[in-house]
Amino acid sequence: MIRTATATIAIVLAVASIDARQTRDAGTAVLAGTIVTDDGKPARRATVRLSGSDMPAVRIGVTDDAGRFSFARLPAGSFTIVATRPGYVSTYYGSKRPGRGPSLPIALAAGQRLSVSMTMLRGGAISGIITNQFGRPAPQVTVQATMLGVPAPPRLVEATPTFATTDDRGMFRIFGLAPGDYVVSAIPRAGTAGDARATTDDEVRWALQQVGTGARANAGAPAGTAAPAVGRTMVYSHVYFPGTTEPDRATKITLGAGEDHGGVTFALQFVPTAKIDGTVLGPGGFQRPSDAMMMLVPKSAGSAPTLERMIESGLAVMPRRPVSQDGRFSLAGVAPGQYTVVASAGLVGLRDSGPGAGGLWGETDITVNGQDLSDVVVVLQPGAKLAGTMVFEGTSLAAPSDVSAVQLSMTSPKLATMVGTQTANVATTGAFAFPSLLSGPYTMQVTPPPAAAGAARWTLKSIVAGGRDITDGPLEVRTGADVSGVVITFTDKETEISGTLSDAAGRPTQEFSIVVFTTNRTFWTAGSRRVKSVRPATNGTFRIAGLPAGDYAIVAVGDLEAALLSDPGYLEQLQPVAFKITLGEGEKRKQDLRVGG
Repeated sequence: MIRTATATIAIVLAVASIDARQTRDAGTAVLAGTIVTDDGKPARRATVRLSGSDMPAVRIGVTDDAGRFSFARLPAGSFTIVATRPGYVSTYYGSKRPGRGPSLPIALAAGQRLSVSMTMLRGGAISGIITNQFGRPAPQVTVQATMLGVPAPPRLVEATPTFATTDDRGMFRIFGLAPGDYVVSAIPRAGTAGDARATTDDEVRWALQQVGTGARANAGAPAGTAAPAVGRTMVYSHVYFPGTTEPDRATKITLGAGEDHGGVTFALQFVPTAKIDGTVLGPGGFQRPSDAMMMLVPKSAGSAPTLERMIESGLAVMPRRPVSQDGRFSLAGVAPGQYTVVASAGLVGLRDSGPGAGGLWGETDITVNGQDLSDVVVVLQPGAKLAGTMVFEGTSLAAPSDVSAVQLSMTSPKLATMVGTQTANVATTGAFAFPSLLSGPYTMQVTPPPAAAGAARWTLKSIVAGGRDITDGPLEVRTGADVSGVVITFTDKETEISGTLSDAAGRPTQEFSIVVFTTNRTFWTAGSRRVKSVRPATNGTFRIAGLPAGDYAIVAVGDLEAALLSDPGYLEQLQPVAFKITLGEGEKRKQDLRVGG
């Protein structure tokens, strides 16, 4: 065995390499079970969700007074179970990490009746008090506990933060937490202090003088003088326990199983805000569009998935605001930070559908440090156009006559918190278009036409733009560019690796995860189709489908941390002990594996 800080890598021996075909029966198997809590009592009224490889939808059940559940009329195949109950950690069957998947797949044969048992762990809790800058309780403040993961440097393992809201005493309690390391932050409610101003000494002296107490207050100014300038506007900022505005200086809280961690008390902080004034101009810097809209986006919202981005994403982005008829705009109450001012005009359905033809975009970066900014100019330009068609390469399937059911979208980190995913309207012929895109890197997501359970289906083969395959990489578009001739190709030749994982004695085992990854380091990226993992079922069988043709490495890994699959350094560690295979297009390969010593 080779042991790293986060996983055990097993030496894998290839046992067989032959074609595999699966047959599936349906409707005669039964899966039942019993769930108890960690103190041995029945987990009454727990919600149980069953997912299966050949089931079109998740089936949901509820345990009875004895903690029992049952699912009947199941097809032969592989199934996963997840149980949830208020106050308890989500339980994934067979998972070694409380509150986190994946579940261990349960293999069922036709007509088989199988019973399993699960134990639910009572969740931990983090509680404390949030105060204002004067030490008084701060009500209606959102408090967030975010789980951190390993390896170092710490990274977020899942974007599943848990929230609570402070009561009138400033108290909060976040419960149902899995064991692990957490960072706690306070997120003031939007608008609670956006119009607050810091009172200056000059204002106090002037006010006292106006009510006839100027002498006692030593005002030093004659009656009737003009009011002094008002203080700067202030806003509460995001604060991390024990009271810092910098995520990297947050104190990590280690929570044990069922532990109630109290005393997490810290104060909100006031920071000065600024006012941003500017003008939106049309193409060429002349006309002022009457339908322009503005948005202010934090720069961190388009960066790597850090803790700071999770806090700000979707929370610190100012809502879209209209620009006046003369093209002027004003944004008040802007906290310190780096932002992108984004303007748009002539766009339709920004969030849920593709922008309309003729859409204009403009953007400029600004840095806010508490001082007002004026004369910010944003010049609109035509957005990038992207268009193409779809091709279906079938050997057993005929090309569909109507492909409008294909879902096609594009996402960009730059736009994730602003307009979300932009989708294209796909014609029945397969032609599609994105008429107006803001400049930046985009990733295209494609959902093939639906297929009946167990039937042959279309899978994505490639996306080619400008002669380059962008299926597993970003496409950079520039404002005003015309990216035409994009070709999306589907195939009915689905690549598949299946087999059985056995221990050194030849017995099927499910104690390891199977990792398959391309030997081409170019594709060692987050979300790559060429890097996949799966847990073997209870009988040791596994199946991984949808890999593009190419050269791969396959290995069994113990205690796999899913986030590591996006880490090139981790895949580099796996390469020396992995078995190398080559997959042809549409090849269905049986590859049994044995864990060596």
